[in-house]
Amino acid sequence: MIGWFRSFFVVIIMLASLISFAQDDSKKEEAKKHFELGKAYYKQSEYKKAIEEFQKAYSYYPHSVILYNIAQAYEKEGNIPMALRYFKEYLRASPNAEDKNIILIAIQNLEKKLQEKGIQQVGIYSTPPDAEVAINGNIVGKTPFVIELSPGKYTLSLTKKGYIPIDKEFVVSPDKSLELDFTLNEINVEETKKTPVEIRRDVAQEEPKKLEVKPDITRETVLRSVKEEKSEGKRLWTYIMGGAGILTVGTGVVLGIMATSAESNLKSDKNITRSQEDAQRLADKAQNYAMLANIFYGAGAACLVSATVLFFTESKKEKKDKPQGAGILYFNDMVFFSYNKRF
Repeated sequence: MIGWFRSFFVVIIMLASLISFAQDDSKKEEAKKHFELGKAYYKQSEYKKAIEEFQKAYSYYPHSVILYNIAQAYEKEGNIPMALRYFKEYLRASPNAEDKNIILIAIQNLEKKLQEKGIQQVGIYSTPPDAEVAINGNIVGKTPFVIELSPGKYTLSLTKKGYIPIDKEFVVSPDKSLELDFTLNEINVEETKKTPVEIRRDVAQEEPKKLEVKPDITRETVLRSVKEEKSEGKRLWTYIMGGAGILTVGTGVVLGIMATSAESNLKSDKNITRSQEDAQRLADKAQNYAMLANIFYGAGAACLVSATVLFFTESKKEKKDKPQGAGILYFNDMVFFSYNKRF
């Protein structure tokens, strides 16, 4: 029984891993489509559409390179605050980027353009995020939060439920943007220790509690309850293995469809314009999906066969009560099974 239990969880873990792999691969492909579309709009100087596609790509696959492209598109569009914001987001995501010095120069140029308008950018970040931000007593948003302010002195308040509030003053320079990072500390609520006199006073003020009469729980009652619970769960492993078989075969069908789709894509007329590398990548993908489909078909068939065998072999509910010694063994078996279930 323990072996079947472990085999079932091995199948489930394999299934979850492969499904996660397929989902990640699908998200990357979707992000690539939007990214390529954004590049096309960028070349056509349609920067607003390019930004929309880049942001969609980032929602599927949040990579720092996409932030860089969003910043460039905003700069071309003439939106200086947003360009500055995304260039800084790019450096926060990739602090050791190879083009860091170039990005810093671009940031300085954008800061000069904001200076000409008499404002400067302030970014406010917190760990954990979603802290409420108030500037000069006015609530303006939640972290991470970016705003443009006139040069001068301001008061900042950060509040989040369960954390100690932060109050701080900051100064906005006319020629340089500002980033403020905070770490919020949790509130530790400790009960005040009472003196012996206070404890005696509290005990004296308490109303006497009524005695509760609990039913007599005998050993025979426990054994009878255990027998009833176990009899209700007959054919449990038949259902588990049957369900795992159906789920695994279904996954195999999905992977088979994905393999067929990749193979059809490879054989389509569009393949003429593809490079050898792209064609090989599609061929490898079709082969991998086909191999995974075969693995799941085999695992699902094994689970279904096992469910069929268990259907005829699992014990039925006994009509007569077992002897006292068997009842103890039955009780111990139940405890042992519960331990493995928790594990």
